[in-house]
Amino acid sequence: MKKIYLLFLLAAVLSGHTVVGQVKREQRFPVDLPAHDLSPVPDYSISARIIGHQAYEYTLQKDGDPEIKKVFTIRPNNLESFKSQFASAFDEVMKMEKAKDSTQDLTKYTRHIGNVRPESIFIYFQGGEITLESFDFRPLAGELFFRSKVHPTQYFVTRAVINARLKSAIRKDRQDQKQVPGSLKDLIGLRERLIQLQADIQTRKLAIGMAVYPQKVQAEIDKITTLLNELTVQNYESKRKEIDAAWSSTGPQLIKEISELIYNSGDDVTISVDQERGGWFRRRRYTVKSGTSIVGGLRRRPAKRALRRALVQKESAQGTNELTINNVEIEFNEGFIENIKVMAGEGDSLQFQNNFAIGFASKKDYHYLQYAKLFADRNQITYSIPLTDVIDRYEQKHAVGRRDYSPANQVITMDFKTDPKRSITLNKETTSKLFELKTFSDFVGFDQESPNGLIQLELEKRLNIRTGRIRVPHSTRTNLGLFQFITPFVMKSKIEENNKHLLLDYRDQFTNNQYNPVKFTSTLELKRFENFSAGADVNIAMLDIPSSKSMLYLNFGFRYGRVAIRDSLQEFSDNQVARTGFAKDFGVNTFSFMPVKICWELMTDERYTYSLGGSVNLYYLRDNYFTQVANIETYKDEVGKKGDTRYFYKSFFMQVCFRPQTEASGRLFFRYQYNWQQGYWRTGFHQAQVGYSVYLTRQLKQEQ
Repeated sequence: MKKIYLLFLLAAVLSGHTVVGQVKREQRFPVDLPAHDLSPVPDYSISARIIGHQAYEYTLQKDGDPEIKKVFTIRPNNLESFKSQFASAFDEVMKMEKAKDSTQDLTKYTRHIGNVRPESIFIYFQGGEITLESFDFRPLAGELFFRSKVHPTQYFVTRAVINARLKSAIRKDRQDQKQVPGSLKDLIGLRERLIQLQADIQTRKLAIGMAVYPQKVQAEIDKITTLLNELTVQNYESKRKEIDAAWSSTGPQLIKEISELIYNSGDDVTISVDQERGGWFRRRRYTVKSGTSIVGGLRRRPAKRALRRALVQKESAQGTNELTINNVEIEFNEGFIENIKVMAGEGDSLQFQNNFAIGFASKKDYHYLQYAKLFADRNQITYSIPLTDVIDRYEQKHAVGRRDYSPANQVITMDFKTDPKRSITLNKETTSKLFELKTFSDFVGFDQESPNGLIQLELEKRLNIRTGRIRVPHSTRTNLGLFQFITPFVMKSKIEENNKHLLLDYRDQFTNNQYNPVKFTSTLELKRFENFSAGADVNIAMLDIPSSKSMLYLNFGFRYGRVAIRDSLQEFSDNQVARTGFAKDFGVNTFSFMPVKICWELMTDERYTYSLGGSVNLYYLRDNYFTQVANIETYKDEVGKKGDTRYFYKSFFMQVCFRPQTEASGRLFFRYQYNWQQGYWRTGFHQAQVGYSVYLTRQLKQEQ
């Protein structure tokens, strides 16, 4: 672990100058750094404290004897000055040792001083300054500003309310008029006829020219269309009589004249009409046969939808008020506004919420906030407000190399009744929480003789690619995301010495009367003994189903791996093969590709999650020292049968994660995985693992 820590310090020295500058301006001096032993020199150590910008005070002392020590200061701190003053300080403490006890032999110290590397000590303290401060470094993400008032509009009236009001209007009309002509249904049919008449007009103009079509026909249709467009629930009674009169005088003549034009043209005419359906436009095509009438045969849905819109407009006009925003609660999660709740109005206030996650990581996301809507329901009526009525603006902070401006995963609550300030500063995640390290063991293989007895370390980090979501048609909350993220992945396994090497199998073969066995192993054996793997999973599509508390992921991935191989010496004598010892240990490279990986994640509580999925894998051995086969027994029995599916294997996995406290630094989890060879259903191995995850950099800080 110490080697890993020193590598981390070196990386921090080489790449962390920007962070150092930001941290140093905020830190208070002096800052004490942990001591470093002077190994292999016994009984001595060196400590340091930062007394100013690039100013260090070093203390070289004997452990357990505070009188023997030498303090020296370097300003500005640099390697050459440190090396020279360190050598002088060591000479001084040796003189102190001699003065205190002239009889002692100082060679036990001086003979080892040549093996001490001042460069490593310098890097330790220089990196220690960076890492100690940068572990808790939390960059500023941006500042969020809120508005004070919202203007809700009535977005949707439920189907039950619409149908009830339409039926009521038709019933009232029939009672008043005592006849069907002129009723609401006839107006709906009239609107449909006009839609087709308008389309026929355009078709005739293109087909036979403007001069053939009477201008008065166009004028009359425009007049009736205008009257229909002005029709609302409020003016229905007065407008209906005016429309009836206009249609009665000109309608039959219009139909007759257009029918004659179609009949005389002698051609079948196909007309297209754009009709709105659920927020989408589709083009309906009608074919009018030559010599036939165009009256009738159209659906009533477009006209009925127009009248429904009129009802919504009437309700909106009555229900639109200016409401004061009282409270805002926002959950930020992985670059999205996962949930937002806005309480607006006095007394019986409206509670506005989002239907699905809203991207909040890129400049494009901030532009599209104006199109996101929040909804509130009351009395079978849905009210809506644009998200920009709540969030005035987000002023993201720029930094060199930053392309994701999202804040850390958190929930913020703004109560404007008690705190009138309508802005909040948001930070990114602390350095100590950037990387999550998982450590687990396979308790199926606790037996020391079992090759399944794994100790594994996994390190992964999700990186957002796109943070846009689209609503699935005919659904309110279900949404779809494409190419949402990539997850780099590193795994180290089989830390224990037992069974860390894969023993090759052999099939007897003689070449020129010499014993030359064929060396081979199976794909699953290579996978099981893999001791290192690095790669990434790339998201193709993600389906979020909030009503079912579920997420569906479709990913693909790739891995580069290493396998430790042990080859044995064999010889043929007395008509039998004998193993005489081990020839060599070596490692081979592997490459695997997952064209399909499907995962279902169920999230019912913030303290635990459940995942279930599977993948199809292609596994390639990148070495020709031995042969990769599908099944060991088959290859032994049937000479040369490597297996047509030797590169394919499938995986099934199930995982349960448990976080005892939502603010805890780690998670407990149980994971079960089963791998089997394609085409050989009885082959396979399984792993039932328990483990614990912590944040890697936080663990490094604690160890330091």
